Amino acid sequence: MQYGFSFIYKTICLLSCYTFFFSCAGKEKKVVKYYDANQKFLRATYTVKSGNPELIEGVYKEYYPNGRLKNELEYKSGRLWNVVSQFDSSGNRLTQSRISNGKGMFVVYSENGNPLVEVEMEEGLPSGEVRYLSTNRRYRWTNGLPDPDETSNNTDLPSFETQTSSPQDSLKAAQSGFNISIADAIVKDLQEGKIKDVYSKSYSKLKEVQSYSQFEKYWNFLTKIYGRLKSYKRISYQLSGMDTAGEGLEVVYECQFSLVKGALYMTFISENARPALAGMMIRAEDYAPIVEINNMGKVYMELIKAGDYEKIYARSSARFKEISPRSAFDDMSRKLKELGMLTSFQLYQHQVGLLEGQLVVAMVYEATFGGKEFFVEVSVGESESGFVLEGLNLSPQDAN
Repeated sequence: MQYGFSFIYKTICLLSCYTFFFSCAGKEKKVVKYYDANQKFLRATYTVKSGNPELIEGVYKEYYPNGRLKNELEYKSGRLWNVVSQFDSSGNRLTQSRISNGKGMFVVYSENGNPLVEVEMEEGLPSGEVRYLSTNRRYRWTNGLPDPDETSNNTDLPSFETQTSSPQDSLKAAQSGFNISIADAIVKDLQEGKIKDVYSKSYSKLKEVQSYSQFEKYWNFLTKIYGRLKSYKRISYQLSGMDTAGEGLEVVYECQFSLVKGALYMTFISENARPALAGMMIRAEDYAPIVEINNMGKVYMELIKAGDYEKIYARSSARFKEISPRSAFDDMSRKLKELGMLTSFQLYQHQVGLLEGQLVVAMVYEATFGGKEFFVEVSVGESESGFVLEGLNLSPQDAN
């Protein structure tokens, strides 16, 4: 059961999958990925060799956001060895991929089951033709790398990085057709404070809803709470989907900021045969040192603990009051009181975005009411008088 009300807003931050590593006996680690921070929507499960998160070993299962199985694949030392099964988002089996012992054809599908990309495989690596069916683009790979002719000045062909960091990256690159070095260049621009250069490489539809000044404000705020980007290392990239806009790619960097260590997620869309930045998000490794963010939500958590709901409502925005009228707020207050006293809470994670050009911060707290564990989401938005309440939502931690 979910309680209360929440305000939904558009941001340039794309909340990506959250990854959790669990130590296992021997030299392997199990990886579980979720679509959401609350770990309610499973994205993938697989095992990797210890010390190398790219070398998948054994069965890889990937799921749609609705919970249905998408891909069940078998890997050997990071190489795609067998296709066990593939399904569309409605649960219908897809059968065009035919790989046995690392050899055959791997097909990338859309959610409704339409074939999008065909990759010829040999020894678990792209070797042969890679065909993009929607645009009829074709080019050749050998042993996980593009043939020299594919890196010519032919502008009709996508560009590739000259090396891949692992066999798994080879398949990702073949599926995406992106030059990953462009993403590296954007992170370097962020490190050097070249925000205009980053914005110039952004997706046109993002620019339609967000001006340069807004984008600059967003990054400056992130720099304020995390500190300067001191160093970074690309750790993974994967095909994130395809639609009428083109191929989507998610690239993840391990970053060291002045105040915290974290992961930078960036999403790219193919536009004019080049990757364009469509969104980014930072996930901190430890949220405790981010005092300013914690204090934004802490003031409301303390008011809930004290039972002072009148003051909470008084500190909310006009937008909040319009969407959540007083009667709804009173009903929420009553339900919270029925849960019992709020005895403890701590910041679990947060996300920063923009709403109508103004900064919005969504914080999730782990909280204990009457001996039971809950997640409390507190969203605050920028206003002339400071940050005010934009949303409040509560859900059990053990919700399925």
